[in-house]
Amino acid sequence: QTLVIPTGYIHAVYTPEDSVVIGGNFLHGLGVEGQLDVHCLETRTRVPAKFRFPHFVRMMHYAGADYLKRIMKNEVCEAELNGIDQLADALQTW
Repeated sequence: QTLVIPTGYIHAVYTPEDSVVIGGNFLHGLGVEGQLDVHCLETRTRVPAKFRFPHFVRMMHYAGADYLKRIMKNEVCEAELNGIDQLADALQTW
């Protein structure tokens, strides 16, 4: 069984019997605004680095470069454009 939890949703895992569980986090172009909001919240509340997405700021720089290339080629879907302004603002402050 697979469960994908949307960006920013607080959740817990309960396994009533022995299980093999593979979990992880990933970034995608349809949740940039939420991902940036979570990063800002974690920064403001001083969440320890071991609990945060590793190399998040570096990944956002790579994402920004990729979006620039794709925008120039008109290869970005409208849904991805929702977070572009917020991403550009964040990149300028970092």
